[in-house]
Amino acid sequence: MAKTTPSVTSPVAVPVAPLHGRDDDLARIRSLLDSGQVRLLTLVGPGGFGKTRLSDSVVAAIAKDYADGAVTIPLAPLQDAGEVLLAASRHCDAPIEGD
Repeated sequence: MAKTTPSVTSPVAVPVAPLHGRDDDLARIRSLLDSGQVRLLTLVGPGGFGKTRLSDSVVAAIAKDYADGAVTIPLAPLQDAGEVLLAASRHCDAPIEGD
């Protein structure tokens, strides 16, 4: 999400309803991303706990703060951690060498 990354073509998912009870999580994620030391943040946990909803809420709130926006990259379909870089590259339309 750095200002020097290639342009992201994926639309920002806008949450339909406010996110309740996650203010601390939202603040912590914003703090990490605003620190300038975190460019990629992965939310992990069991299905159904609201990771995607939380991520979409953060992205909707911060996308305007970054020249190239911010995105949620779905990782659930992946079978191996080694696929994350390629999935992110493809999702952001930023090919890596050899892809």
